[in-house]
Amino acid sequence: MRAIAFNEFGGPEVLQITEFPDPVPKSGEVVVRVVATTVNPTDVMMRSGLQAALMTHLKPPYIGGMEFAGHVHSVGDGSSALPIGQAVMGVVNARRPQGGGHAQLVCVPAVSLARLVHPA
Repeated sequence: MRAIAFNEFGGPEVLQITEFPDPVPKSGEVVVRVVATTVNPTDVMMRSGLQAALMTHLKPPYIGGMEFAGHVHSVGDGSSALPIGQAVMGVVNARRPQGGGHAQLVCVPAVSLARLVHPA
């Protein structure tokens, strides 16, 4: 999968399209195929280095993005009531080893997702 990532802190010019292995969900996790994600002040602070002290346990490349929306792509061990293809929105802490939502696929705990329902 591809993600927008950065190896060093700085302005938008440090962002690069980077290849990563597709995530595989464990029990209680869901992989979402992302169709939309935000860039918020926390993402800018992460990229610029203002949150570097909170990231010392991480190795680059870093993937930002706290909020995302998309469709359920896969589910770990059938541990979610969300069916494949279900539209969802979710949140993720981008300061984790797997990174955040600025990616084609993001794996999160099922409890981090909300089902999106289209009105009739």
